[in-house]
Amino acid sequence: MDLQFTVFEYLYRDSINGKTTGQLLLEGTAFPEDVEALEDLLENRSLFFAEVVGIPPLSGERWTISNDISDENLDFHEFVGIRAATVEEILELPLFGDRDSLIRKFERASRLWDSSYSSSAVSS
Repeated sequence: MDLQFTVFEYLYRDSINGKTTGQLLLEGTAFPEDVEALEDLLENRSLFFAEVVGIPPLSGERWTISNDISDENLDFHEFVGIRAATVEEILELPLFGDRDSLIRKFERASRLWDSSYSSSAVSS
């Protein structure tokens, strides 16, 4: 039996619209219904806090690149998609975990989409 892998794609957009993208390699098969299931768990069908879900946040990296540490930045990340991994991605990306566990993390975290969890809101 061949082992299947999935890529979860997300991004962080700062207040000046600079973007940093991220990908997580997951063990397990991506299904077409995964996109809608995840969107149903997100704020406005696309936004989430990476730290609350337990995935690597991209906001700090973006702030370093753009030098835009502003009170207008929130730590919301955007869901881009979930799909089957390519051979190159399987060879290059570190394994983050499995698809089912990530979806369960989003299910648990979906009750916590509140901007007060943003590090920029906490520090103000």
